Amino acid sequence: MLSILLPLSLASQANAQTTPPLPVLQAQAGADFLAYAGQTVELAGAGSGEEELSYAWVRSGGPPAELDDPSSATPRFSVEQPGSYRWDLTVSSGAQTSLPDTVTVIIVATETPKMESSCSNTGSTPLWGLGALALSLVLSRRRRSL
Repeated sequence: MLSILLPLSLASQANAQTTPPLPVLQAQAGADFLAYAGQTVELAGAGSGEEELSYAWVRSGGPPAELDDPSSATPRFSVEQPGSYRWDLTVSSGAQTSLPDTVTVIIVATETPKMESSCSNTGSTPLWGLGALALSLVLSRRRRSL
């Protein structure tokens, strides 16, 4: 009977050593959103866990931009150039670090470009239509699941 238990015990120990523990901390970079060029944009990060956390934001896509304090839960940035800005957030408790969570900020122009039109004598296109299209594209993509 001992010969049967010994191999089972060794097999269960081998399985326990190869399975990595799941991360306890989770970064929460917030929902994707739309802003206008020239505005100061504030990101809203958070993390799960009751201990004191440190924050680390990194730009992972879009035109160049700098955060005022990438180690803050709520850093800010200002941009004049329209585009899609993507930021990754990780949180750390000192003992553990989360997987990154991503937020995308779509920056649109504040002025409406002049356009020629045979159907209208206004000569401009409503900005809200372009903004609504950009926002619907961002919100329709599925966020990566952790």
